[in-house]
Amino acid sequence: MIRILREPTFNIIGKRKFAYIISLAIIISGISSIIINKGLKYGVEFSSGVMLELHFDKKITSHELRTILEDAGIMQATIQEIAGTKYDFLIRTKSYENVEERVLRAFKELNPTLRSIQLVGPSVSLELRKRAFWVIFAGLILILIYITIRFNFRFGVAALLALLHDVLLTIGLLSIMGKEFTMPIIAGLLTIVGYSINDTIVVCDRIRENLRLLRKTNFEELVNMSVNQT
Repeated sequence: MIRILREPTFNIIGKRKFAYIISLAIIISGISSIIINKGLKYGVEFSSGVMLELHFDKKITSHELRTILEDAGIMQATIQEIAGTKYDFLIRTKSYENVEERVLRAFKELNPTLRSIQLVGPSVSLELRKRAFWVIFAGLILILIYITIRFNFRFGVAALLALLHDVLLTIGLLSIMGKEFTMPIIAGLLTIVGYSINDTIVVCDRIRENLRLLRKTNFEELVNMSVNQT
């Protein structure tokens, strides 16, 4: 295993107050952004809209497609090139009114082929939002139980707070940048949860080991040592 830094001695814990200020600033800004915008900006999966899969005969970019749609009056469309295909795009729009006809008319000169079209209604979107919330909530509770059993309740609470910090920080930044919350974003948040709790478990395990070996060491110094060792 390659080690870039051998026996690092960074005073990470000593700089924690500076980190608190930065994190709180971003989280508060993110919450303020959500309040000002009257909620998160949901993608078509979580709101009413239409998803179309189109194939084009020649190379074209997402930017060029977006420009064509905006010229046709179809605004705020999400355009994603489908990986592993040749000139296939997934176009998502919240517009219901003759959207299929309007999109095909806008791309008439490009001679697109409509692969599929999917309508997402309000009842479906509400159900998806509920499921996404309960998946994350259940995950947090299970993580707290797991850490409590493996270490102790104090470590479990600390792990949960660290996890909430990572998730809130990400949601706040996405809201500030005006990003839509889509299914890939939810998958990304769950990935962050996984990596965050994995890191926390490794650090907690090192702290527990050092608590046994270095009983007389100051706790702050011990934690800093454990993070550096990790």
